[in-house]
This record gives sequence, C-alpha cells and structure tokens, in this order.
Amino acid sequence: MKKQTLIAVILAGIALFLVIAVIVARYINERNNPQQVACTQEAMICPDGTAVGRTGPRCEFAPCPTPASTDQNLPNGEVVQFRTITITSGVGMGAEEAENLTIISDAEYNALKTTLTGSPDLKIDLPDVNFADETVIAVLQGRKSTGGYSVEITNVIKDGAKVYVVAEATDPGLNCVNTQVITSPYHIVAIPKGEYQVEFRVSQKVFDCDQ
Repeated sequence: MKKQTLIAVILAGIALFLVIAVIVARYINERNNPQQVACTQEAMICPDGTAVGRTGPRCEFAPCPTPASTDQNLPNGEVVQFRTITITSGVGMGAEEAENLTIISDAEYNALKTTLTGSPDLKIDLPDVNFADETVIAVLQGRKSTGGYSVEITNVIKDGAKVYVVAEATDPGLNCVNTQVITSPYHIVAIPKGEYQVEFRVSQKVFDCDQ
C-alpha cells in the first residue's frame, strides 16, 4: 500500500513538472515571438494637438512626439535685454493676420497701432518710443474665435549682424473651456537700436487643460 502511494506521488510530481514546463515554454515563446494583435481604433490627443493610436502586442498608446525647442540651432550669442511695451490676449477684433514685425519709425509704429484695432479708422494707445534709441519688435498671433490663446517673446539673442527673436504661441487644447469672444493676442517689445537683421523663431504649442 505504501509502495502504491509513493508511486502515485511520484507520478503526480512528474505530471506537475511537465505542466509547469509547458507553461514556461509557452511564455518564453510568446515573449520572443509576439503575435500581431488587432487593436481597437482609439486615439489619444497629445499636448501638441497630434493624435496617437494603440499599437504593439499589448495595444498600448504610442508615445507622443517630443516637441521641438525654439532654441534649437540658435547661436551662443549675446542676450539682448528688451522691455515689454505691451502683452495682451487682445480681446476684440484686433489684428486679423499673424505677423512678425520689425518697426524702426514713428510712421510704422502708428500703422501698427491701427492694425491692432482691426479698424482703419482707429488707433490703439501705446507708450511712446524714441526710435533714435530703440527698435520695436512685434509678434502678432492673429485673430482667434475664442479666448485661451497667447503669445510671448521669451528671448532675444544677438549674433554678429543678426538678432534672433524667440517667441512661443500657445493654443488651447481640446478639453479647455474658453471664453466665447474674439481675441487677437500679441506681444510688443523694444530693443536697443542697431544695424542688424532680425530673424523670428516662433514655436507653437497646445496647452493641455487636463494637466
């Protein structure tokens, strides 16, 4: 009787070992040779506004693209100090088109004041500028159908005869609740006057209101 019990225990142990061996072998095979799975057609909206779908054997969302920096390829030049003349979301009609402007005279400055109202018969009130000493830089985001938009000049770098104006324009994400009013954001600054060529580097990003 004891002999029969021992044989049964041994056979059960062998069977258990074989089961475990089969499970481990299948796991290793599936890990090394994943099968293509039909993923559901879902999309995730990334902070920059692009959409990514599910992929891979686990149907996980693909990583969001890494946003490019506006400071890429900028020279290690001299940082130019600037003063803000005005920065605003521009509630109202405002400038219709997105523009980057370099203004060197009173006539151009007065034209900008008209552009910012969205009406040829009006002028916005801006601080005076002495164009003998300063140059005005303006980044206009253009007319938007809602609030939630903004633009900001973040850096000015001088490299030889060239000045780089670095700015960032922000759009609201899909989950943002925005004021239902026309806006036209802009940032206007003054930099020391000089004989140089101005180049604008304006990046675009989307603000995720869920974060």
